[in-house]
Amino acid sequence: LNYSRNRAYVEELAPGVDSYTITGNRISIIAKKGERMGSMYGTGLARNPADGRPIYSKGLPLEDGTLRKLGNYNPDFRMSLLNELRYKNVSFSFLFDWSQGGELVSLTRLIAATSGNIVETLWGRDPEHGGPKPGIKDGGISWTDGGVAYTDGVIGDGWRQTSAGDYVENDVIVHASAYHNKRYKRENEEEGIYDASYVKLREVKIGYELPRKMLANSFIESIK
Repeated sequence: LNYSRNRAYVEELAPGVDSYTITGNRISIIAKKGERMGSMYGTGLARNPADGRPIYSKGLPLEDGTLRKLGNYNPDFRMSLLNELRYKNVSFSFLFDWSQGGELVSLTRLIAATSGNIVETLWGRDPEHGGPKPGIKDGGISWTDGGVAYTDGVIGDGWRQTSAGDYVENDVIVHASAYHNKRYKRENEEEGIYDASYVKLREVKIGYELPRKMLANSFIESIK
């Protein structure tokens, strides 16, 4: 059994430097004093600070171009377990790897989403995939747009701002394709974040060792 846990923090930066961007391609890895190494920053949806739900304009989620901390790519801990069982000349061993915590970002997911190739983009397309879903108050709504009848109406779960500046529950119906294209566009890195935890069966081995008496008259000591 092996266990490891690493905590690396930025203790000091050069005088006059508040932060240092180590790399940046959509997601930026930014070092800030007092934070852990590996902090990932990106953009996301505009949200109401009161409850964190998205803000909508004309039924579509608004973007917020301000960088915010989305996570850290370092795991909380890593562990591996190696075990071997033997019976006479037969052996069986396995190795499990466990990595807990940390986040990763998938631009592939965002690209696939804007092409309608992830399961979430089915939500609201038609009555069969309608009803409330995560981030969607209601979907598969029958409505008319430009005098044409559709069954792909979606109402996003969140707020819309009135002309008076107040926030009220979003109640504007839009096409499901428009909603998904806006929510999952590549510039919204927040929607591409995944939990990086995993448990893997890394290795399985089955072995057989030839009896030593079969090798008694040779220079070979053992064969497995």
